[in-house]
Amino acid sequence: MKQMKRSLLTPLATVAGLAFIGGVMLVATQANSDPVGRHYDAYNRVLTIGLVLVALTAVWMSVRVKRLSLAGARAIQAVAIGSGLMLVGNVLEFWGSLLTGSETQKTAERLGHADAFWGSDIGWFAFLIGAIVLTVALIVVARAARRWGATRSQRWAIGTSGVMQSAATGLWVVSPIAAAIPAAAFAFGWLSLATIVDRVEEPIAVPADPPDAATVLP
Repeated sequence: MKQMKRSLLTPLATVAGLAFIGGVMLVATQANSDPVGRHYDAYNRVLTIGLVLVALTAVWMSVRVKRLSLAGARAIQAVAIGSGLMLVGNVLEFWGSLLTGSETQKTAERLGHADAFWGSDIGWFAFLIGAIVLTVALIVVARAARRWGATRSQRWAIGTSGVMQSAATGLWVVSPIAAAIPAAAFAFGWLSLATIVDRVEEPIAVPADPPDAATVLP
């Protein structure tokens, strides 16, 4: 049972990466115009699915690395924090506006309305800070992954994945294809990290030598 639970980490990372790519491409179809398209808010809510899965993967990896007392535990915790902030920012801006019946900042601009949801700017700021934290943390994790048995190519994939996720969200104002390429690179690096964490071996406890008979006997 324990092994089966561990093996689910890699499939979860795979689904998370694919959902992230899909969400980014959908948002890019609405964000590459000024003003944004009328489905901008709805597609950002679809992106929430990918962000939830990414955050769940990050928390799972953080717990496992900490439990095994591996190098880079703090960096992988920062990965979880960064991905969590991105999720919080997305939820606050797009789901908060939906629940309050308000309009996000960009939608208000598209409609020519002066008032926008108060959480839009805060949500975007949280998303931005989370992306920066995630980018830096993945670079640090890539260095620590060498001690987990990661190959050079795997470490490069992990280290660049943070930059790629930031590039994906930055390039969705250009075109869906421009955003999809770095999003796919992020997904690959994310899968590489999850695979390594999932396969790293637990430290083997070496039993202590039995006491010498001569020292035990009076």
